[in-house]
Amino acid sequence: VLLTKRADTGQWVLPGGYIECGETLEDGVKREVHEEIGVEVNIVGCSGVYSIANVEIICPAKQHIIVVAVVLNIVSGSPSISSEVKEVHYFNINDLPDNLVFSHIERIHDGHKRRTIALK
Repeated sequence: VLLTKRADTGQWVLPGGYIECGETLEDGVKREVHEEIGVEVNIVGCSGVYSIANVEIICPAKQHIIVVAVVLNIVSGSPSISSEVKEVHYFNINDLPDNLVFSHIERIHDGHKRRTIALK
C-alpha cells in the first residue's frame, strides 16, 4: 500500500484530495495524485464509497463529504515528495504505520477485502 506522510500533520494517509467543481472523478484523482507525489496514474476501479457528514464540525452542517476510494496503477514517474508530502513509502498491509489516519485504515482493509469495482 502506497502511503504519504503529510507535511502539515506528520500523519500517514492515502494520496488524494478534493475534486474541483466541474472536474470528473478520473481527472480529479489524476490531478491530486500528480500534485501530491508527482506520478501519472490510471484508475483500476473503485474499492469503496464512504459518506462523512459535517467533516469540519460546523453547526449547522455546511458540508457533506463523499469519499470514493480507488485503486490506481502508476503508469509513469516515481513517487516523490512535494509541498504537501514529506515522505512516501510502500507498506505491507499487515504492517501499517502507527500514525496512519484512522479512517484510512478502514479504506485500506475494505479495498483489500473487496478488491475493485470497475468504474464506467
